[in-house]
Amino acid sequence: MIRLPLPIVEGNRDYRQREAELRRMDELLVRSGVEAACMAQAITAAVASAGAQAKPLSDRRRESLQRQARQGLRCTVARILSNESHRSFSGHLAESALLQWFCGIRFDGVIRVPSKSTLQRMEVDIPAPVLDQINVVMLRCSTQTTAAGASVIGLAEAVDLSLIWMDATCAKLDIHYPTDWILLRDATRTIMKAIATIRSHGLKHRMPAPERFVAQMNAQCMAMSGASRRGRGGDKKKARKATLRTMKLIVGKVRQHGQRYRDLLEKSWRES
Repeated sequence: MIRLPLPIVEGNRDYRQREAELRRMDELLVRSGVEAACMAQAITAAVASAGAQAKPLSDRRRESLQRQARQGLRCTVARILSNESHRSFSGHLAESALLQWFCGIRFDGVIRVPSKSTLQRMEVDIPAPVLDQINVVMLRCSTQTTAAGASVIGLAEAVDLSLIWMDATCAKLDIHYPTDWILLRDATRTIMKAIATIRSHGLKHRMPAPERFVAQMNAQCMAMSGASRRGRGGDKKKARKATLRTMKLIVGKVRQHGQRYRDLLEKSWRES
């Protein structure tokens, strides 16, 4: 394979930084063994899929698998670094000699780059252990600095893993204090749930269905909320008082039924 030479670009600082980043990534992939592991995994997968009775892989087939695995890994890394979609990166790869050099695009008179669908398949085919190894390598390199004190991968400053950053900001929030009618609603629901549980175990006392009391209380809660939004000041206050009186009547009945079931449970719980 003939690897395309990099052009010499003058007067563009962003390009030089991009070239330095890809050269460093190229060095990391080779020296860390990530690229070799990816190519070895491709050979192992091909042998396993062929089965025990299949012929050994030819040198040409082995070289083809290694080239595809290497190109898939590098295209994936380059696309993530570029922060582009598969479609945009495919077009960018076709026109960028720098990306073609990094991704190892073959040059035999015609430059052929992967399509967006091929790029997607390449990323899916990369083994998860290889991706984990890349993360470990990048995390390790993020903590390293050059002799001049700069980050080796171009960060503003090297990462110090001994420090833990956390947001300890406390914001004062409005606390909702329950009003009387909300407490009455909660008491009704709690008592009726307890009665329903007792009745499900065979201990029953004559009374309407517990769900009816909950439904009646919910209706009064909606009426209370509506009274707060409608009418004038005096009319609003009268409506709320009338609704609260109705709630108290419902809670009185609920309390009586709850007391009866509590006595029944205390007397006959061993028999249930």
